[in-house]
Amino acid sequence: MPGFLVRILPLLLALLLLGPTRGLRVENEYGSYFACDFDYLRFLQKCFRHHLGDDVVLFTTDGAHKTFLKCGALQGLYTTVDFGTGSNITDAFLSQRKCEPKGPLINSEFYTGWLDHWGQPHSTIKTEAVASSLYDILARGASVNLYMFIGGTNFAYWNGANSPYAAQPTSYDYDAPLSEAGDLT
Repeated sequence: MPGFLVRILPLLLALLLLGPTRGLRVENEYGSYFACDFDYLRFLQKCFRHHLGDDVVLFTTDGAHKTFLKCGALQGLYTTVDFGTGSNITDAFLSQRKCEPKGPLINSEFYTGWLDHWGQPHSTIKTEAVASSLYDILARGASVNLYMFIGGTNFAYWNGANSPYAAQPTSYDYDAPLSEAGDLT
């Protein structure tokens, strides 16, 4: 991984200084693996800081529960949470506040839908439910990133699976507001 970071981080610096990027996620849902390898997180933090400087906002994302945040959060990396429609928004942001007493409330992965598995019905969430949850998040003055906003495709064997084994189809539409073709769903 260091070789990859050495190559990609300098390229991202231009986007941070002159482009649309305002922060970089250092790790995604690392707390879900319960490894609690803080040396690993400190290594990533050091690499990012070395190549990007101290003025760049670096953050992590973990599920909005103390069990996930316990192993995914690290001082010096801003802690954000992820959750979807139907979650208790107050509790979710209280979990973030326990790690980040100050600073913005951020749901960096607001799930607009859910993934599908082979042999199972297509996952759907009512538009009204997504809109209502999104309204509640924004009413708290929080920032939000929609995951997914537009569907897509994973080619070849990159679609993945969950445990216990449940294969995902190559379409990763996530019941997103826009289809892969850009149509409203």
